[in-house]
Amino acid sequence: MEKNIELTGIKKQINELFLGQEKVEKLENAQESKFYFEKYRCLELIRFNLMLIAQGVAVLQYELEFSDKDEEFSKQFLYIIFVTSILLIFMTYYSYVAFTQYRVSTKEYGDNCNVINTGEWKYMILEMAGYMIIPLPWFIDKKIYFNVDFYNVECFHYLNEIMTLVMLLRIIIMLKIILHTTEWSSDRVNRVCQMYACKMDTLFIMKVLTKKHPMKCFWFIYLISLFVFSYGTRICERPIYRLISDPNLNGDIKKNIEDAKSFNNFSVPMWCILITIPSVGYGDVFPVTYHGRFVVTLAIFSGTFMLSVLVNSLTNVLSLQNLEQKSMIILSKLNAKESVKKSAIKFIQILLKLNHKLRYNIPQQIDSHKILQIQNEFKKNRRHYKSIADLSNTKDQLLKQCAFMQDEFKKNNLYTDIQLLSTQSILNSLQQKENIVDSIQYINLPNIHKDNHKKSANNVQFESNQFPVLFQGFNFNNNINQKSLKIQR
Repeated sequence: MEKNIELTGIKKQINELFLGQEKVEKLENAQESKFYFEKYRCLELIRFNLMLIAQGVAVLQYELEFSDKDEEFSKQFLYIIFVTSILLIFMTYYSYVAFTQYRVSTKEYGDNCNVINTGEWKYMILEMAGYMIIPLPWFIDKKIYFNVDFYNVECFHYLNEIMTLVMLLRIIIMLKIILHTTEWSSDRVNRVCQMYACKMDTLFIMKVLTKKHPMKCFWFIYLISLFVFSYGTRICERPIYRLISDPNLNGDIKKNIEDAKSFNNFSVPMWCILITIPSVGYGDVFPVTYHGRFVVTLAIFSGTFMLSVLVNSLTNVLSLQNLEQKSMIILSKLNAKESVKKSAIKFIQILLKLNHKLRYNIPQQIDSHKILQIQNEFKKNRRHYKSIADLSNTKDQLLKQCAFMQDEFKKNNLYTDIQLLSTQSILNSLQQKENIVDSIQYINLPNIHKDNHKKSANNVQFESNQFPVLFQGFNFNNNINQKSLKIQR
């Protein structure tokens, strides 16, 4: 232990020597930040267990209270919910304090920061207020009456049933805690995120998990949503089932309620939510209370989100990985190369047949359209072979682009050569005519004109030499015979 303290002191002195005392004070102590993060994680796990216990006991208490059986057991369950909720409120306060201490240890907050001056107290108070909405033993006989316009009857809820329905919202906090217990929530991850100016929050963890495990995320969210919305719809629609045992109810209304599928059976609300999440809705099962319809509406909105996650998951699952992409590219190149060979063989065969028939004067009508079609097919296959590139390899893309540019330059140079050859033939014909005229003038003109003509000829020869690259290989001499002219043409 003493050696570790000495090593820490030596490291601090070295850092102060090179960085200065102010920068050293800004550096994060990894051991301290890890301690506070683990403390925060332990408190979050305690909160999760308390919420899970309270939620399970609330479900059992609701079933007992609805059937009006075992009132003593129901009261004991309500006391358990009350105690766990009180403990949950205290654990929430300590969790926020631990999280603020962790932020201070990572130098994101100042040394004097706490839950109050950082503004975290607003979210803490809101969360604690949500934990106070629970079924209580003092509300066990309280009733709330409401009308069902679909059947034109009056029903009632026990007040604790409404509290149990609101308690289902705790599943959001529970999902948040589950996300922060994954491998993508740690002090090391937070340190790396700070290096790239981003935050390790719940949204970041959701993005990473959706990218890494898309199908697992989808089925996890889907199953939890199916259970929560099904149970919430059951709580909202179940009071109508009480009217069947009411002797004062009208016979026709009672018959309609009995003929309708009762939400007392858990499979009925589950089937309703199952067809509502993908926005199908066959119409055989539907809620009739206003708050039941509100719960189903929330299920529709959550289904839209889940369908988008499903599409993203299928895209990630069906997309090729890097090695699979490279294998596909190699196989595509091999297939394209075979196509080039086949089209080249066809083109050579038809040219050989045409050459054979022309050599031996075999009469045949030349099908120029077919020849052009085979030639275009060869060019198309060759172009397709050159266009296949590995999109994940930048070097391959640059090489393919350079190859395309080289082909374009070759085509442009060939067109320029053709133009130069035509220009050369024109110049040669003009020179021949000029030589003929000059020979006639040499006979009739005096020597002075001959000297002037030699100077002009030398000037013309000098001007032609001004462009050695453009007219390279062209013959501007007067001694051009007819054979060389034919060859150049």
